Amino acid sequence: MQKHLAEVTKFEDYDQYFLVFPFHVDEPVDADNLIENLRKASTDIDVQIVDLDRIAGRRHLHFAMLNALHTFKRGTNISRTLAVEFLLYTSAQKQISEAIRMVGVNRNTRNVAVIAVGGSEESIRSFSDKLPSLTNTRSDNALLDHWSQEKIENLISTFKISEKEIQAMSGKKTPRGEAIQRLIIERVALLPTRV
Repeated sequence: MQKHLAEVTKFEDYDQYFLVFPFHVDEPVDADNLIENLRKASTDIDVQIVDLDRIAGRRHLHFAMLNALHTFKRGTNISRTLAVEFLLYTSAQKQISEAIRMVGVNRNTRNVAVIAVGGSEESIRSFSDKLPSLTNTRSDNALLDHWSQEKIENLISTFKISEKEIQAMSGKKTPRGEAIQRLIIERVALLPTRV
């Protein structure tokens, strides 16, 4: 049996370990309480939670974290913490309240991802071991790149993607979900240039 069910990646250029723990809930999540408990259990790592139905897959999360790490390394970060910087990049927004509204967990959220990043693989793995009891559930990596029609419509609405943009990006061979993912990642990449 695999001890660490959450996905952990190392960002070599930043010497940071990145954890993604996706899970489903049947009842509303108390986001404030959940994030508080997660942060208490992870004093030496940065932790954030997002609504997976508003996330364009694993690549979206990885790209947003890479950008957040990059801004801290260069000293061009918008926020004081890496967890908030990640949220800003994930939403492609410069306002924290707008970022939370777009990709944060609310009472309607049923698919959640816990995101953690830190410089110690041991700390990240230890935190990973605590997540099933902290969330009262198991990791479900299938949720990361799940592309239902409802999720696609959610992403189009959340990120204000036009049909014209999708057509221009998708061409004849690119699946609709992949085109939307590319457009969102493009918005994430352009965040530093937004006024």
